[in-house]
Amino acid sequence: MPKWTLFALLFILILQAVAVGSAGEIEATRVWEHAFGSEILTLALAPDGSSFAVGTNRPGALYFYDRNGTLLWNHETGCPVYGSAVSKDGAYVVEGSDLVRVFTREGDLDWRWSSGYFAFSVAISPDGKYIAVGSDDSTVCLLRRGAGELWKYDTTGDVDTVAISADGSLVAAGADGQVYLLGKNGKKIWKKDAGKGIRSVAISPDGALIAVGSLDSRVHLYSSNGTLLWQYMADNRVHHVGITSDGRVVGASQDQAVYLLSKDGKLLWKETQPASVTAAVISDDGSLVLSGTGTGDQRVCMYALEMIAAVTTTQPTQPPTLPPVRTIETLPPVAEVPGAVPPEKSLFGFSTIFNRPLLQVLLLAGGVVLVGWIVMALYRRRR
Repeated sequence: MPKWTLFALLFILILQAVAVGSAGEIEATRVWEHAFGSEILTLALAPDGSSFAVGTNRPGALYFYDRNGTLLWNHETGCPVYGSAVSKDGAYVVEGSDLVRVFTREGDLDWRWSSGYFAFSVAISPDGKYIAVGSDDSTVCLLRRGAGELWKYDTTGDVDTVAISADGSLVAAGADGQVYLLGKNGKKIWKKDAGKGIRSVAISPDGALIAVGSLDSRVHLYSSNGTLLWQYMADNRVHHVGITSDGRVVGASQDQAVYLLSKDGKLLWKETQPASVTAAVISDDGSLVLSGTGTGDQRVCMYALEMIAAVTTTQPTQPPTLPPVRTIETLPPVAEVPGAVPPEKSLFGFSTIFNRPLLQVLLLAGGVVLVGWIVMALYRRRR
């Protein structure tokens, strides 16, 4: 093979390697991580990213940290903590387990409430006034903190997930494969069949967008009027989703990855973890992401995200100043789960990273040059 043909092939391979090695349209820095002795069941991040909560399985406990990863307090329950929520500035922290408990930022018990059933999911409005609860009695409840139940809505199955808009006027819930959007008075606005097993819902602060994660490996995004805007196929079950003020969606998947998707459903960033990702949350401004893993790793990681200037005309979000990453012993990765759904492909069968226009142009140009050289070489050889 002529030397120029080898150079052309090498040129294209280099471009492909650069593309595969890129992190999409987001640069991410892991700024904090901590290993737990138990599976992470729930994560909650204050809207402004000032603090976060972690709920674990066995032994069941709720942990509360400040932005820098300093443990402020923890509450042991003796049973799994399936739900957690944090209000603005971390003023109130909600725990969903055998009871709904509300703590102050200092760790004092502010209020508690019981429906007589296990609270699988909780959400709190930023001002701390309203709390949504999903329980294993197939109900969604809206509470006024310190007062009690405002309304209750009956679903067709256990309510694994709830979310609330910033003003408390809308509550989203997932049960038995159905997504519900409820008004402040508990009236159903709409119900959608989103497929197999709704594991997580998230609602944008203004209530305009509802993100959904399901066991059929999909992330869904709905508008507030119930219109399905897009679906994104992960490589396995989607256990958790979160959403920013501008509609970016983070997803946690059993395929051992955290996904960040744009408002129109394009992959911006993907981070592989050593085990199934059980939870992922994002700050309102999209500058911080937290992920939590299950059996085989059992840790929480914090990432500072920054938009790459080349693909945005807005000022990049500056990552927060945080302490160095703690060194934690690397655990062996869990085996891949059989039956995973194949990932979506794009240009030439490679990952969606090739949707970046510059790389597409360079690849196409290299291909054209290579084909031209081959044709010329064959023509000269025949002469």
